[in-house]
Amino acid sequence: MFKFDTHNLLMSLALASLLATTFAQEIDKATWADGLGGGTSPYYTNTGYDLTQEGDTNGCDMNTCTAGGQTATVYRAAYYDGSAVKICVCEGAAMDQNYVATNFGVVPQMIRQYTQFITIASQGLAGCGAYSTGASSTYCLPNMETEVFIHESAHNFDISKFGDGQWISGWPDWQDAIDKDGCVPDGYAQTNKVEDFAQVVVLWMALAAQNSWIDCMANQLTFVESQVPRDSLLANMKPQ
Repeated sequence: MFKFDTHNLLMSLALASLLATTFAQEIDKATWADGLGGGTSPYYTNTGYDLTQEGDTNGCDMNTCTAGGQTATVYRAAYYDGSAVKICVCEGAAMDQNYVATNFGVVPQMIRQYTQFITIASQGLAGCGAYSTGASSTYCLPNMETEVFIHESAHNFDISKFGDGQWISGWPDWQDAIDKDGCVPDGYAQTNKVEDFAQVVVLWMALAAQNSWIDCMANQLTFVESQVPRDSLLANMKPQ
């Protein structure tokens, strides 16, 4: 479901090296579920935003604007909790700015704040699902689920929270948590520890809203909770 695609990514050599090293390391663990789509969004809501049009395409992933001569319409979504994001809508985009602003706004502010740019690619871009680079996310398919926005935002949180190449998913403590546990969220989380981190964030949000837990994933959940405390989720969490 969640596809981290390296198509048209502009990365530093250090980032590329980390990806090459980490992405080769598949996780040989049982899966807790077949997928996480639709499992988190029922418990969270958008706290509101204002959407205004802008003209500057700086920061947009213009290589994914393959229709209309690489043009895009740019908007700024300013959320009432203080964060904001530039949304670049390519000609012939797979989704519109309102759909994206609403679904992205469901992501809690603590995670969402690290995404500064979103590009909605032109439809039909070969080999492209969704990907993130630390401050930017690009979405290429129509009607992507809220869980995809959480997942991609979790990548930017992972990459950017501490900066200087210190990916949270690259910490020895994260690898230790994986090693100690008996399962990961789903098949996509088995890809590598970077994707596992993003999927555990998605799952942790659902569990936190339900005051629930998964024993076979206890160490990974405890680690993610230390980075994304339950209190940081409350503003977007629906009353249960």
